[in-house]
This record gives sequence, structure tokens and C-alpha cells, in this order.
Amino acid sequence: MGALEAEQALLEHSAALNAQDNNQNTFLYRACTLGGFMVADLLIRHGPIHIPPESQDRPLVQATRQGHFKVVETLLRNGADANVSDDATLLSLVTGFKKVDMCRSVLKYGAEVKLCDSTERRTPLLQATAAGNLDMVKFILDEVASIEKTEAGEDNWGALLVMLLVVYFGHDDVDRYLLSQGANPDAANSDGWTAVWSAAEFAGVETTGMLAAARPDLDVLALEVVRVLLEYGADVNNISDMAGSLLAAVMEEANAESKTKPDLTHKSFLEKKIMVPTLLGFYPNLGMKNGKCNTVLHHITQATPVESVRCGINDVARLIEVNSLKWTLLTLAISGNMREFIEVLLGKLSVVALNISIDDERGTPRYAAYYENTSNIVPLLIDKGSDINDKCAGLPSTPLISGTSRALEDENGKRRELIRLLLDRGADQRK
Repeated sequence: MGALEAEQALLEHSAALNAQDNNQNTFLYRACTLGGFMVADLLIRHGPIHIPPESQDRPLVQATRQGHFKVVETLLRNGADANVSDDATLLSLVTGFKKVDMCRSVLKYGAEVKLCDSTERRTPLLQATAAGNLDMVKFILDEVASIEKTEAGEDNWGALLVMLLVVYFGHDDVDRYLLSQGANPDAANSDGWTAVWSAAEFAGVETTGMLAAARPDLDVLALEVVRVLLEYGADVNNISDMAGSLLAAVMEEANAESKTKPDLTHKSFLEKKIMVPTLLGFYPNLGMKNGKCNTVLHHITQATPVESVRCGINDVARLIEVNSLKWTLLTLAISGNMREFIEVLLGKLSVVALNISIDDERGTPRYAAYYENTSNIVPLLIDKGSDINDKCAGLPSTPLISGTSRALEDENGKRRELIRLLLDRGADQRK
């Protein structure tokens, strides 16, 4: 006797339709899991079958997970809820199987095209996008699904974005189609990621060029991406009060991070030595200042390649500009103990600049070096003509006297080392 005959015999002898086995599964659940659509049809016709809302028994979802689409069709035809879910929605499961016909059938029975599953929080459109299934994407969009943002909740990427997901998985054909249908390349998820950002991190120049052609608000990313974006009209002088210009960001972190996502590190980090020359090829305004009066070069750090610094120095007049804290580039470099950068600056600065006191707290560059206990830098400044016995404007004494008076604060011997260095280089003990 086959399964169908056995089931029919049991029903004829008044077997309980809602009886459960040791695993608390009903007859219908077992039939759907095993793909027995004729048995499922027989059980339903002998109904009604009651499945409590809190039950883990989801025959329709299980049949879909197993790919038993005849069972799915049977259940839907007999009134099963097309929007039932057990972490995944019915439509998202069908989408994953790339079955357009089954997807059409599920929608016919009332499945909601924008309903998200409860685990990955993806709509069917996102499922099709992630799979790179262009036919399914086209079909779902024909059902008037949104191609801007999803109604998804939070996950590792924030509220997932269709365009973002396309770029992440590298499906350029889907990307091209979405753009042709009016997808917004500027749309961002809750973390601030746009499709162009995603392209820079996970894709390449071809994908980014395609997005750039759609005229998004272009930010700068990996080296080749920077070149492509600028060729498509990105504003190389784009500036913000906090981060400054694009070139300033490159100087600061030795990579090209956007002002909107300063916490992210892109592939440009690996290309830092040639990022600045790439940007300079588009003739940015090196004299721009942000809200703190910092120029491009005020954004240098110890991570900035010296090659980048050399590229950025083409106007000596800007080298003695000060920011809102009255810091010159040389004072900034001294405070950060950036010896290579200091050597580059000293090759450009005149002797006069070394004796100019702008910072009321640190005085001249040489005094600043002494203030910061940078004994390896003081000789550089003296060799370039810094006056070792000069009293800085606004400061009470020469470095030698100041150092002597603060010798008791010297815990590691650095001040004694500096005093000895100054004396060896000719500091006048009478001043």
C-alpha cells in the first residue's frame, strides 16, 4: 500500500487530521516536507486543519524550502496564507530559487512584494539583487517594488539598499538595469553608505565609472576610482568645516576618505604614495581653508608620506600661514615630531621664517622644538639659521634659561639633554 492509499484508509477510519507525531509534526507537515502534493491535497479536502499561530508547524514554508512547488501550489489554492513566515517569507524563498513562474503564482495569491523576512531583513527585491538574478529583478520591479530604499530594519549594513547590494555582489548587469529604471545612485543606507562608496570598497573602476555616469554626488575613494570620478565631474575643491577638502583628507590619513564617512578606510590606503599626485593633476585650490583655517598641509600627520608633502608644496608663501590656533606648518610638524616633513619644509623656508614668533605659547619654531622636547629636531633648526639666543616675542626668556628653570620637571632627562645640546651649539649663558 502506498502513502496515498494508507492516508486515505486512515481518513476513512476517522483518523484525527490534527494528530501529531513524536516530533509534534502533523500529517500535513510531513506530507509537505516530503513533497507529497497528492497526500496534502487529500488531507486538505478532508479538513479543516487547524494550525495555531504560535505553532512551529509551517507546512507551506517547509514545502517551499524543500522546493516542492506542486505542494506549494496545492496549499495556496486551498487558502493557505501567502504571507506566512518562519523567519523567511514565502516570496523571499521562492525568489531564492529563481523561479519566476512560482514567484508569479505566489504574488497571485496575495504575497506582499515589500514584506521582509525576519532574519536578514531583506525584501524579495533584495534577495533577487543579491543573487544577481536579472530576470527576477525585472519581474519584481514590474510588480511596482521600490528601487530606492527597502522597508528593512537594521542589520550589519543598516537599512539595506538595493543599489548598494548590487555593487557589493558585483552584478553590473543588474546595476545597469536599475540605473536605467531610475534608481537613485545617491541614496544611502542608515550608515551613510551609497552605491559609489560601495563600489570603491568592493568593486572596481568599471562599476564606479558606470555609477559616475549617472551623476551622483561624487565623493572620492580608491585611487583609480578617484580618477574616474573626477573625470566625470567631481568637485576636487569640495570642502567642509571639519574635514576640509578632499586633498586635505588625503594628506591627513594618507588615503582618500570622504568627509561624510571619516571613519572608513578604503583601498586608497594601499596607494597613498600616488593618491596626492593624482588629485593634484586636477588642479585643486591649495589655498583653501576649512572652518579652523587649516590649509591642505595643516592636515599632515605622521602617516602622511613625505612624497605627498613634496607634491603639495608649490607655493612658499603658504608655508608660513597659520590656522585658528596660530600654528604654522613647521610648528605643527615639530609638535608631531615629523622629522621628514620638517626637512622638506626647511628646504623651502627662508632663515627669516625660522625666527618669526607667531604662536604665543610656543614662540619660534626652534622654541617650539625645545618646548616639545624634540632634541633630534633642534639641531636641524639651528643648522638652518635659527637664532639660538633669541628671546621670542611674548615669552619671558631664551630657551636655555627657560629650560634651566624647568629642570626639576625633567623626569626622563630630555630637558637636561636639550640644555647640554644648546650649550654645545653656542647658547649664551648670560642671556
